[in-house]
Amino acid sequence: MTMLGAALITLLTWASAAGVGKAQDAVSPAGAALTEQKGAGNGAYHEALGAGLRAYKSGAWAEARAELERAHAIKATARTWRALGMTAFNLGDYVHAVIELEQSLACEEQPLDATLRAHATELIERARRETARVSLALVPQDARLRVDGAAPLLDANKRLVLTPGSHSLSAEAPGHETAWARLDLLPNTESALALIAHPLVRPAEPATVAPRNGATVGADMRQLRSLRRPFALAALSVGGAALLTASALWLAANRRFSDVEQQCEKMGGCFEAEAKMGAVRRLELTSQVAAGTAAGLLTTALLLWLIPHRF
Repeated sequence: MTMLGAALITLLTWASAAGVGKAQDAVSPAGAALTEQKGAGNGAYHEALGAGLRAYKSGAWAEARAELERAHAIKATARTWRALGMTAFNLGDYVHAVIELEQSLACEEQPLDATLRAHATELIERARRETARVSLALVPQDARLRVDGAAPLLDANKRLVLTPGSHSLSAEAPGHETAWARLDLLPNTESALALIAHPLVRPAEPATVAPRNGATVGADMRQLRSLRRPFALAALSVGGAALLTASALWLAANRRFSDVEQQCEKMGGCFEAEAKMGAVRRLELTSQVAAGTAAGLLTTALLLWLIPHRF
């Protein structure tokens, strides 16, 4: 018998007789994997696996896990998944224990037999009592989830597996605000959470004014010239009417003033005719307003007529 075979027999015997308080209370999955893969011909794999088994036997869980991870990276099987899960369990890392032992049940590469599956299932149930599970809905679905700043750890049902206590979750997606949530979890509990990253509100873009070329400016000027005549004629007509009204009012005011003067001469005084002077003054003021209006309208008509010819 080779030294490796003797070591395997010793390990299997020790693992079977170990106490039930630790994960090594069944046949070592690493030992079984080494026995079945003995002829695989991968020296680095067997070296890492053998070192992991020796460390596992001595209770050096961290060293055993490091060597088993090296073997697992070379060739991942259901047996290496189970070995990793057992070391995580013994290290008190129940989150990785749940995930890796579940992987050992799902892996089809050198699958576990009924005895090993039963042992893995038992350890999963024990590890779950020390963890919390969260069913998470992300909006949008492709948002990048971080748990305490690190990548999330999911079980076979795509639930977050977390240690009891407080955790910070964030979800990021392009064009969305970062969503945050704070969880305070108890052991052996399950919960659900929706993490929604809302779209960013973008400021309205300023309107752009297209540059005006010579043809556009020319068309605008032709339109202006086509409109100037009716407006100029309208202003001229109204201004002329206002001018005539102002002239008529001025003449009427002068005529009334002459009548009042004549009455004053006949009566030997203007005391009785002073009341009529108010009407004369009002006519005079109205004629002035009409004259100003006429001047403004005539000026407008002149501008409407002349300005387009400057272009």
